[in-house]
This record gives sequence, structure tokens and C-alpha cells, in this order.
Amino acid sequence: MRDMRFRSRKRIALSGLIFTLSFLFAGILQVIAAGKLSEENPVISGPVSMKVEYGYGDVAKGGRYVPVKIEAENHEKQPFEGIIAISTMESDYGVYFYNYPLKIEGDGKTEQSCMVPFGQGSEQVFVSIKDKNGNLVVKKRLKMDINRETPELFVGVLSDSMEKLNYLDGAGISYSALKSRMIPLGKESVPEEAIGLNLMDVVLVSSYRLRDLSEKQTKAIMDWVKDGGILVLGTGERVDDTLGRFAPELLDDNYDMPVAMDVHMESVGDGQQEPISGLMCVDIPLHGANVLESESGFPLFQAAAMEKGIIAVAAYDFADISDFAAQEPSYVDNMFTGLLGKERIQNLTDYYYGGSSEDYWAVQRVINSGNVNRLPNVKIYVLVIVLYILLAGPVVYYFLRKWEMRHYYWGVVTALSLVFVGVIYLMGMKTRFKSTFLTYATIHDISEDTIIEISYVNVRNPYNKPYSLELSPEYSVRPINRRASYGTNSSVRFTDLVQPRASVWYNEMSARLNFHEAAAFESNYLQLRKIQENKGKGGIVGEISYFDGEVKGEITNQYDFVLEDSAVLLYGELILLGDMQPGETRNLEELSVCHAPVGEEAFVAARITGLDSYERADINDKTYVQDMERSNLLAFYMRRELEGYRREARVIGFSNQQDPQFTGDKGIEVYGLNMFTSAIAVYNDTAEGEIYRSALMKAPKAQTGSYDYIKNAMYGMDSVTLEYSLGNDIQVDEITFCQVAEELLGNELLGRVYRFNGDMYFYNFNSGSYDKMDRNKEKFSIDELSSYLSPGNTMTIKYIDSRQEDSGWDTVLPMPMVKGREK
Repeated sequence: MRDMRFRSRKRIALSGLIFTLSFLFAGILQVIAAGKLSEENPVISGPVSMKVEYGYGDVAKGGRYVPVKIEAENHEKQPFEGIIAISTMESDYGVYFYNYPLKIEGDGKTEQSCMVPFGQGSEQVFVSIKDKNGNLVVKKRLKMDINRETPELFVGVLSDSMEKLNYLDGAGISYSALKSRMIPLGKESVPEEAIGLNLMDVVLVSSYRLRDLSEKQTKAIMDWVKDGGILVLGTGERVDDTLGRFAPELLDDNYDMPVAMDVHMESVGDGQQEPISGLMCVDIPLHGANVLESESGFPLFQAAAMEKGIIAVAAYDFADISDFAAQEPSYVDNMFTGLLGKERIQNLTDYYYGGSSEDYWAVQRVINSGNVNRLPNVKIYVLVIVLYILLAGPVVYYFLRKWEMRHYYWGVVTALSLVFVGVIYLMGMKTRFKSTFLTYATIHDISEDTIIEISYVNVRNPYNKPYSLELSPEYSVRPINRRASYGTNSSVRFTDLVQPRASVWYNEMSARLNFHEAAAFESNYLQLRKIQENKGKGGIVGEISYFDGEVKGEITNQYDFVLEDSAVLLYGELILLGDMQPGETRNLEELSVCHAPVGEEAFVAARITGLDSYERADINDKTYVQDMERSNLLAFYMRRELEGYRREARVIGFSNQQDPQFTGDKGIEVYGLNMFTSAIAVYNDTAEGEIYRSALMKAPKAQTGSYDYIKNAMYGMDSVTLEYSLGNDIQVDEITFCQVAEELLGNELLGRVYRFNGDMYFYNFNSGSYDKMDRNKEKFSIDELSSYLSPGNTMTIKYIDSRQEDSGWDTVLPMPMVKGREK
């Protein structure tokens, strides 16, 4: 009985404890929920309240510049003065603060827009307002609306028929590696600066009057394209609205009136689907276009490179195919997969998975060197040490013994040691850093009306203490970090209480960058960027024509300084200009043209800068270090901006100027590189209707073997079979197979790359077999090619390398150049 009473009391006590804990737990949940609510939607309890909008319709993602709009209201009579602080986390879990001044009149409101580089290490951003004493007034947490399962392709859309373009939203791209997200745009949301479109991967315009946008808005769109964006234009019946404003810049000739056509989309299914009847289409003579879709030779969808970006034009209005595209999701998939290419798709997926370290390591390679004048002269140090050993040993002992003063030996040696310590200290003065120092590499990309300046900077300090750097306010600042290494705590929680690694303070006169967590000589990599008008119309200008392997034209240096190691880069061709004096003009007909590999940037850069003339590395040689630094920067630029086919030429050169425009801080030491580049249009200097172009305008289909389109190279010892699409708009007259110059691939400092030295077999459509070609023959006329060209102007070639060993290195294939006439 006693045991039963004890068990009963025990059950009652346990029940009471459970009830109490449940009550406490519920209370804690309410407090947490209230905290979260107040954090995301703060109650107006202070002198200032705010509303925040970001991205486009509160859509954004990390790794991009994102427009943030803050509306702040002062509820008190006296003026408010403080700052707007925006904090974001990078992929290495470092937190960065961006601070902007804020002033509000008494009982007033203000609206402020900021362009903030959202980090890749978190799905949220904190925005707060602090008073001039640093006290928190109000804060807000921005939770980014992103897909947590698949990387997204942001497609900004300008259209009066937005509801008909819903098929662009949610489409799987490249085997569903990406998912498209349609973001509606309008006159009010299109920015006036290119950086405002940095969030977009693609901008599509269809059924929209572009002239309704201001000149600054349309210029921002074109600047964004030139800087790497993809612009897709639908035409059809409204071709004048969507294309008219850009026609002089994009077209070779005037376009015709729209006509009704029955269209089969080749890229969808097997091409046997029912045609789209009565689709209004326009034949667009897009300059330097690669036809991606056609109907019996009529170009339906074509794309052309515009500096670093792509302009794509459809012969129809995308709203007119809404029923078809909604039923055939592969249409959107194939369109964007073809436009983006493998590299862009890979970069987008890297962003989603927390960012890659590719940018970090590439930038480090470019700017991780320094001023060679600070290197110690090892020979002199060895000489001083040997001299000290001789003096402190036999010499001093000999003379003291001779003078019978040996008891002074240790005193003399001690004094001698102090003297040599002083000598070595004085010798090392030039190798020591006393304050903040930086190395940089700046690329000045100049077009007729725009200058894009991008600087990659490595900021360091020799002490274990916080330090700062003064910057010009015109430059946007973005940190470059590597992804957090394996073993790092991946559960780092980002809150508004986390101490920042660095903070940027903006005002009208300057921008100050403060580093709070600073270890001695720790590298801090930044990208600084500015876009401005080319008011002085300076730069590198000229005109180039290219036909049948011959390059004509002139290039002029309009800078007021010597342009060193300058060159002209065409797709697969290289022309060395050397050093150009201010105002000097070079006639390209007087210079030799060298066939260059299209994807081996390091080898081309080494030839331009002279690095290929060295047999071994020597960091004590100032000329070698300069050539190496320039070669690394040029290869970095080519790899990022010039991959794939491009119609225009690119002229590059270097300057020895050491006057970076991004900082006015005279108390720091700077050392860096300045590279200048301009795009030059290339024309065919021939009779009207003749065409000369690379067969690699469109990526060939690899039927067998391992083939890299970017490098136009095969790998290993297996044969490769490629199907080239020569285009439905050309009547082929001749094909020339251009071999890469052997001297460009012979630099042992850069590794080994082979030139193709084997047999080519052309597929014979009449016999159904492959015919072996003469090894020494490079040019084939239409009479010789008639059996090897398909009705669709395709050509299939098998390459068999003669080397028997599996070297593991790339083998660069010859580039087919096609000459013909317009159909």
C-alpha cells in the first residue's frame, strides 16, 4: 500500500513537471516567433522607420550586384542623421558591411538606392539604420526568394504581352542543370546604369516599344551586353518597335517587311512536328551572326557576339509562339542552352553551390607578385656574410695575435658583429613594408562612347592590427573570396550581431574600406569597377577587313603614352604590333598574320608579351617578371572575355603607368599593371555578297572521340569525328584548313600542347564511306568538296593523330575557314 502511494505521488509530480515544462516551452516558442516577426517586420518604436525593397520584385541571389531601395521616415521634429548599414556574408563566411550616409528632415521622408554586392555565403541580408553615435534605431532582415533545389537562370522580360510569355518561367535548361525564372521588367524598373542589370542572366524583349525607354536606359542595356550580358530580341510584326532603335548598330542592311510562314522548329523533337502556321517572320541581316535555327535557309533564330556579350534575334515575336512553346518545353531548353554555352552554365551552377574558388585563384595568379625592386640581392648578402666570417675568424685572430692583443678577441668580434648587424639592417631597408600596400591589375576596355575600368586589387598590411584604405566613390567594391575549405564549420550562423571582416563607408567625396580582422600580410582581394563615358574619344581605333586569310586596315594609338606589347587578336589569328608611340598608326598589310590557337590563351599571351623567349624562370630579372605579369593578366582576360567565336577583333596593349585612379590615398605603396583594350569591327573587303568566315561559328557536333570546342582540340590518342555546320546562308566555294603556327606551342615554361599532325578523312555522302585526304593539302575547292557536303551544308571529318603514344596533352586541330557567296 505504501509503495502504491509513493508511485501515485511520483506520477502526479512527473505530470506536474511535464505540464510546467510544456508551458515554458510554449512561452519560449512565442518569444522566438515574436523575435523573428519583429526582426523581419520591426515595430515602429524609435524615431525612424523604414521600408526596404531589393532586386526586382524582391528577387535576388548571391554573387551579384543587387539594387536595394530604402524608404526611411523620421517621426520626430528634429532632423535625423546617421547611416544605412547593409551586411552580407561571403562564401568563405566572412561578413562585409556596406555603410551609406543618411539624413532626414524633421517629420520628413527620404528614399535612397544602393547597389550592393550580395554575398554567396547566406540566403539573407541585414539592413539597419543607426544614428550618428552608432546606436541601432531600426533593422530588417531580407530573406532572398530563391529556389533551394535547382540553380536559377534569371530572365528579365520587357513585353506588353507578359502573360503570353509565361512559358519562359520554370523551364529546365541543360538537362535541368538550371531552371529559368522570369522577372517582369518595365519602364520604371529598367536601370540607367549597366550595373543595375548585373542581377540578370538574360534580358528578353518582345512585343515592346524600346523607344519608350530613355536613352540612358537603352544605353545601360547595351553597356550590359558589351560587358557580358545576353540580349534576346523578338521581332515579327513589331520588328520596328523591338529592333528599330538598335538597327544601325546591329544590322548589315535594312530588314524586309514581315511575311507569314509555316515554321518547323528544328531544335524541338525530330523536326517532324506540326508546323506553326502563319507565323509572322522577318529576315534579319544581323552582323556577324551565327544561325542557330532556320527554315529552308530562312534564319529563324541567330546570335552574334557583341564584345563580351551576345545579341540574339528571333525572326518572330515570342508572344506569337506561346501555345507551341507551352506544349514543347524543350524549345526554351534548347534556346537557352545554345545561347549560354557550357562555361556560363557551369558558372551559374557554381554560384548556387556556394561559389567556386576559380575567380579567387585566377586573380591571385594575376596580382600575387609585387615590386621586384624590393627583392633582396642574394649575392650581396652572401658576400657580406662571407666577409663577416673571414673578418671575425682568421683575419681578426691573425692581427690580434701579431700585435699580442689576443685577450681583446671576443670584444672585437662582438663589436664587429654589431657593425655587420647594422649593415644588414640598412641593406634590408628597401625590403621592409611600414604601412598598407597593394598590388593591382587594371583592364581599361574602351569603346567609342564608353570606358569600362575593372581593377583587381590585393590589399595587405605588415601588422596584426586593423587598417583602412581610401577609395574613389565612383568605383563599386566587391570582395573576391575562395569557397570555405573542407573542414571549416559549415554551420556558421549569419546574424546581424556577427562582427564584420571588413566594412565600406561611402560618402560624397570618398569611400573608406576598413579591415577589422587583419593578420599581418594577409591578402584581401577586391574587384573595383567603374563605367564612364568616353568623353575624350581616346583609345585604340582603326578599321579591319579580313578575307581569304588576308588582313587589311590600320590601327592608331590615340593615347598620349606609349602602348607597349600591343597586338591584334582575331578569332584564330594574331598580329603583333609591338610598341606604338602616341598617335602612331600601323598598316596591317605590312605585318605578318599568325594562325593562333583559339583556346590556349597562355601560349598566345606569352608570344605577345615576349615571355616565350625565356628558357627558364628568373624572378631576379625585372624584364622577365614584367613579361610574366603581363602574360598572366592577358591570359586571364582572354580566358574570361574572349572564349568562343567572336566576329570583331580585339586590340590590346600595356602601359608602365603606376597611377591607379581608384585610390587617392597617397600614404600607401602601390604596384601594378595597366592593360588597354578596344574592340574593332571586322568587315569582308570583297565584292558584295561574298562571305569568308570560320566553320567554328557554330560548335561542331562530336560524333566520336573527345573534343573540346573552346580549344578546338582533341584529347588523347583516340580519333575524333566532327560534323561541321557551315550555314544555310552560304554557297560554299572553298574551304581552307588553317594549321596553328608551330612556334606558338613550343614554350616549355607553359607545358606541352601539340599541333595536329595526322590524317583527315572526309565523309563521302555518295559512297557512304570516309575518304583519306592528302596530308599536305590545306585548300579544297567546291569541285573537290561536292561529294562531301550534305544538302544542309554540313561536312563530317574524322581526325586520326599520327602519334602513337597517349601523351595526355591537347592536340590542336586545324581551323576550317569557309569562303563563298550569299545564297
